[in-house]
Amino acid sequence: MLRFPKVFAHFNHTDSLLARQIESHYLSICPNKPHLIDGAIQLLEFLKMKPYPLHILTNGFLDTQHKKIAASNILHYFNFIVTSESSSFSKPDNRSYFHLLDQINHEPEECIMVGDNLISDIAGSSAIGTKNIYFNPEKLAIKVTKPLKFLI
Repeated sequence: MLRFPKVFAHFNHTDSLLARQIESHYLSICPNKPHLIDGAIQLLEFLKMKPYPLHILTNGFLDTQHKKIAASNILHYFNFIVTSESSSFSKPDNRSYFHLLDQINHEPEECIMVGDNLISDIAGSSAIGTKNIYFNPEKLAIKVTKPLKFLI
């Protein structure tokens, strides 16, 4: 839980108790919002009909992620959910990916990582040999200093 304490520190605000209280309140509210990106359910339904098992690898907290997924009613689409908390490793650490791969009994080249973060998702999984799809709905400009492998 560092989000708000870091913001407070950046603005030289010294009330660490207030920062922790806001952080706690934010984490209790945020996961209960069921908003999904337009087309998400249709895509999940399409993939469910194919032989593509879906898994989640997230740097989020276990409890928070499960609340988000339950509130969004998408848990039944995923076989495994691995958080940095449950694996003890955060993306882009290779060990976070290998932890999930061990759970699903697959090799990196048999998987595709879909992610919205060029460092933790795309560069991290690319480093172990997994193909990638960069999800960039805002069409943000990309400045890449070294080549990344993209599927599309």
